[in-house]
Amino acid sequence: MSKLPPHSRQLVRDSRSRELSLLLQDLDQRFQSWRDGDLESGELANRIHEFSKGPLRELEKCYSALDEATLIARAVVNGILPESELGPELLVAIESRIAALKDLRNG
Repeated sequence: MSKLPPHSRQLVRDSRSRELSLLLQDLDQRFQSWRDGDLESGELANRIHEFSKGPLRELEKCYSALDEATLIARAVVNGILPESELGPELLVAIESRIAALKDLRNG
């Protein structure tokens, strides 16, 4: 694969941040339940622990294991990054990865 454009690193940071925000929305709902008195402190603590051992750990493993091109393609396929944010040069450079990930998703 040819060298990726300089803005690809920022796109990886943006996609990680967006994915993390999506994951945190569920945890935020748990905090709201706790604030409303519908969830006990111990249960909230368990949910925080489950979050850090589950979804957060999986996200971190993904972003540490995959290369930039694959991370960006994955973010496009998962609806985290729209193709319009990539620019034509990057889109052409990773279009085969996007297609491969779409094929994997569709079985």
